[in-house]
Amino acid sequence: MLERTPPFPIALCLALLFAAAPARGAGPEPVRAVFPALPVAATEYAQWLVPIQVVNDMDAGIFGDSITCDVEDLDPGVTRSTRRHRASSTLTGVMPSVSRHDSALVIYKGVAVAEHARLRFHLFAHTAEGQAHEMVGTCETSPSLISRSFRSTFIEDKGKRIELVRVPTPWPRGAVPGLLIIHGEGSHARHTLPLGWVMANAGYSVMLVSLPGYGLSDGEPDFAGPASIRAVGLALDELRRSSPVDASRIAVWGVGRGATAAALLAAERPGLSALVLQSGVYDPESALRDTQSDTLRQALKTEAKSNGGWNRRSALRVAGRMKLPVLFLHGEQDPEARSNQAADLAGRLRAAGGIVQLELIPDAGHSLPSSVTFPIVRDFLKARLRLPQ
Repeated sequence: MLERTPPFPIALCLALLFAAAPARGAGPEPVRAVFPALPVAATEYAQWLVPIQVVNDMDAGIFGDSITCDVEDLDPGVTRSTRRHRASSTLTGVMPSVSRHDSALVIYKGVAVAEHARLRFHLFAHTAEGQAHEMVGTCETSPSLISRSFRSTFIEDKGKRIELVRVPTPWPRGAVPGLLIIHGEGSHARHTLPLGWVMANAGYSVMLVSLPGYGLSDGEPDFAGPASIRAVGLALDELRRSSPVDASRIAVWGVGRGATAAALLAAERPGLSALVLQSGVYDPESALRDTQSDTLRQALKTEAKSNGGWNRRSALRVAGRMKLPVLFLHGEQDPEARSNQAADLAGRLRAAGGIVQLELIPDAGHSLPSSVTFPIVRDFLKARLRLPQ
C-alpha cells in the first residue's frame, strides 16, 4: 500500500534526507527512484514505512502503475524456510502521477516479517504515449524499538541452548496471567514478537520460545518430539517463575507444529488454565494421508517418525489427559493440516466432557490473519484467565 506523505515542510525535509541515496543503477536516468540511505526501523506494531522519492526529469509526465517488494530475511535465527519471498499482494499499491521535471514522495507500507531485512523494490510507470518505465532500488530495515527492548535469553537442556524472549505486560496490576506462545513452521520466537507485544498490552506476561533447530535454539527439529516437548516445558517453567506472573493462571498458544507441541504439553501439565491450538496436526498418521504440503509430508515421514514415532506425537492418543478449556482455530481450506485434524480432536475432547470452542475460519488456508484470530483468542482467554474487564 502506498500513501502520499504529509504536506510541506515534512515532505520536503524527507525528500532532502533521502536524496543522497539513489537507486542502484539509476545514474542519470530521466525517471528514477530514490530510497533511504539509512536502515528503516519498523514501527511499534511491526510495520515498515519506507519513503520513496520518484523523480521525473523528462519533458512529459508519468503515471504510476504499481510497485512490488521482494524481502530478504537477514535475521540470524533459523527458519528452515526460504529467506526470500515476494511481499503479499495486499502490499502492492498504485503510484501517483508525477508531472514533468517534478518529483513525488510516497510511503510504502508493509508488514515487518523480519527484524533485519533487505527490501528490493520494482516501481512501474508509463507516459501518456504509453512508454513504460521501470525503477529498481533497495533499502535495508532495522529492528523496531520493541524488538530492541526485548532481547533473547537462553536456558539449557542437556547442554543445548533454548532461545526465549520474555515480554512482560507494560500495565502490571498485581499478579498477572502468563501466556506461552509456540511458533509454527518457517518461524521462531523473535518472529512472534509482534504478537507477543500485542498480548502483553492486553494484560499478559508473555514468553516466546524457539523450538529445537529454530531461531537460535540448538539441536535438530523433531516435530513435537521429546526434545521439543522438553524445550516448551522448560519455557513454561521459566514463565511460571517470572514475576509478577500468577502461576495458577497460565495459558499456551501454539501455531502449526507449535500447536502439536502445545497439545502434548497440555496432556503432561494438568495445571494449565487454557489452551489455544491454531492450524495444528493432532494425528500425524492421518495428516500424512491428507496433506497437500510436500514440506509437511517430509517432516511427518522423517522428523515425526523418530524417537517414538507418530503415536508419541498424536494428541488424539492423549486427549483423555487434556483437562482444560481448549480453543481451536483452523482454516476450512487449509491444504497442509486439514481441518478434520482440529474437528477430530475437538470431538474427542467434547465426548470426554471437556470445554471446547472450535472456530473454523471460512475460506482460510494454513496461515490465519491476526485480524481474525486475535479477537477470538482475546475473548476466550479473558474469560478463562479472569482478566479484568
